Amino acid sequence: AMEPTARMKQQPFAYREWILEAEPGATSNAYRTVESPTVRCSCDWCKNFVAWRRSGYPTEVAEMLQRCGLDPFRESDVYQQALHPDEDSVLYRWFFFFRGRVLSGPQAWVPTGNHPDPVLAVAYWDLHLVEITGPPVRLAVGFCDSPSRIKAEGQNVPTALRTGPTVQVEFRAYVPWTIGEIMPERL
Repeated sequence: AMEPTARMKQQPFAYREWILEAEPGATSNAYRTVESPTVRCSCDWCKNFVAWRRSGYPTEVAEMLQRCGLDPFRESDVYQQALHPDEDSVLYRWFFFFRGRVLSGPQAWVPTGNHPDPVLAVAYWDLHLVEITGPPVRLAVGFCDSPSRIKAEGQNVPTALRTGPTVQVEFRAYVPWTIGEIMPERL
């Protein structure tokens, strides 16, 4: 976890197994000019995610995001990761960033070291999320305030949050295919 700063304007709060500290004013200001990539994209993958997102977040998740200063409809990035045709669903991952710290609880991203290739020394990370809803959606969440992880996300981090204590909120869910178009057979 990062060192405390004098700028924190909110008391810590508990969410599931985490104690988080957030500065919602700084976060909402940082997102003023950020729009979800789904706003600029008209592909069926994004349309399906947006259709789910309208009512997909449990109340506790929407409240946690708002407490961090985040708009649940303005994720920093979203992408489809796998198809589950047997369940007629798509595995999506998406994330947000907020000004704050993880005071206690598991880190979502844990570095595993570098790739052995001397030409392309890439840092690898293991992802650890906590499932908060059961099947079929299996929505999972995690938090990470590692400066190296925030730096690794680069252009996805709102400019005003690229320095100072920042937390990545990572989500994963098996989103049902609900739009009228037929679900693609491959990514």
